[in-house]
Amino acid sequence: REHVRRLSYRKDTTVSVFETTIRHMGGLLAAYTLSRDALFLQKAEDLAKLLLPAFNTPYRIPYHSLNLQTQEGHHPSWNSNSALLAEAGSVQLEWKYLSKLTGNAVYHDT
Repeated sequence: REHVRRLSYRKDTTVSVFETTIRHMGGLLAAYTLSRDALFLQKAEDLAKLLLPAFNTPYRIPYHSLNLQTQEGHHPSWNSNSALLAEAGSVQLEWKYLSKLTGNAVYHDT
């Protein structure tokens, strides 16, 4: 818990939206569900707010990668700068569940 309390995602680093959602956000949501400790839900929502700009695309299909500080997103060049639909679909569980827990429809609409 102490580690999570000190945890900050506000760094100048580029992350995989898919990996960060399923592993970090998903882990925090699971910890909240098991413990009901509001800290885990707060940290999940803090991370979600940083990841939301990844969905600022014409069809709301998220960028593959996002810089957490600059909020610049991009798709991989090896994929012709296109979205990876499997990744976009796979993250829906975490975003919908976060919406349910917080009551914030913005997360549901990602």
